[in-house]
Amino acid sequence: MPISKRCGFCGNTETSDNKVLETDNNSICFSCAETALFLFDTGLPETPNKEEIEHTPESIKEMFNEHVIGQEHPKKILSVAIYNHLKRIQNPHKDIEKTNILYRGKTGTGKTHLAKAASNNLDLPLAIVDATTLTSAGYVGDDINSIVKKLYYEADEDIEKTEKGIVFIDEMDKIAKSSPSGSRSKDIAGEAVQQGLLKVIEGSDVSFTIKDSLSMMEQNITINTENILFICSGSFPGLGEKSGEVNIQAFGVNKKEESNKLDIENFIDYGMIPELMGRLHLLSEFNDLGINDLIRILTEPKNSIINQYKNLFSLDGVQLEFTNNCLKQIAKQAIKRKTGARALRSIVENIILDYTYKIKHYKNKKISIDYKRNKYTPIIENIETEQKGNLQLEA
Repeated sequence: MPISKRCGFCGNTETSDNKVLETDNNSICFSCAETALFLFDTGLPETPNKEEIEHTPESIKEMFNEHVIGQEHPKKILSVAIYNHLKRIQNPHKDIEKTNILYRGKTGTGKTHLAKAASNNLDLPLAIVDATTLTSAGYVGDDINSIVKKLYYEADEDIEKTEKGIVFIDEMDKIAKSSPSGSRSKDIAGEAVQQGLLKVIEGSDVSFTIKDSLSMMEQNITINTENILFICSGSFPGLGEKSGEVNIQAFGVNKKEESNKLDIENFIDYGMIPELMGRLHLLSEFNDLGINDLIRILTEPKNSIINQYKNLFSLDGVQLEFTNNCLKQIAKQAIKRKTGARALRSIVENIILDYTYKIKHYKNKKISIDYKRNKYTPIIENIETEQKGNLQLEA
């Protein structure tokens, strides 16, 4: 009895209506061959990127929570923008417009840190740019195209990665066309920079030259910015102060209610041109950081400053601790400096400088730093002695 031929793809045996063609290595039936020809003509169905499709705005915000303390509304804003950004680059054939962001907040409140968290955890290239270095064409400084050029280098000179990246432009208030005091003295350079940013942020082809590292020949690179997400920020001191309080009369009692809602008109009055504001779709404000916020920043994130120095000391066999009283004083000192969380590392560095310098003298010891009588005071203990004492107490 002859052996029935079997298709190596679908596993069906040969019939009079569905013949099977055999080769030395495999076999295929007429039905599978037809399907293969159809796929060659129409193209294979797109396979979604599993890592991207699993992200949701909530999961992205949870990731932000591990790195950025507080600032719930800005984190929610960026989570939604990033989620939509991932969907756009995953489905380039869909007509989905991008959502650019403008943040307002004082220095050290976490604006740049939040953008870095998005880049590092979602594998998106990030270029951080200071708007004060930008000038219009023909002037000394960085031209607008240098923004995209920087992103190109951050994307390892990969054009496709560059066109899916993030650009964070800080100090936007420094390119306002008029002063916040209300005087209408025009800042021509600032307004020209804003005009130059329009097409880049909205989406256009940006060209720049680079030098090939091997041949040293100049090469022209063109990047389309349509899918690049732009996050802009600035402190904008004095923004909306005149309309910040509203008198409300209720039950015969006058009350003052502060309004923190940002309005496009406030930014236009400040000196941002309407055309640029029309391309920055979401506005959000970073809150000032209080003592408790700064203590949490010192201790809670995975890569917190305190944890970093604890790990550094542990490599030399030294246990480093900070009392709650000490952490509170560090936070107070940072607030006095008026630079927010940016001041924390500098303060901690100065506190532990002498112990770092003489680190080998403290091997197998525990250094607990407290704050007493207006100065940082160390309590130094022998780790081995402390462990023995604990064992005796347990016995």
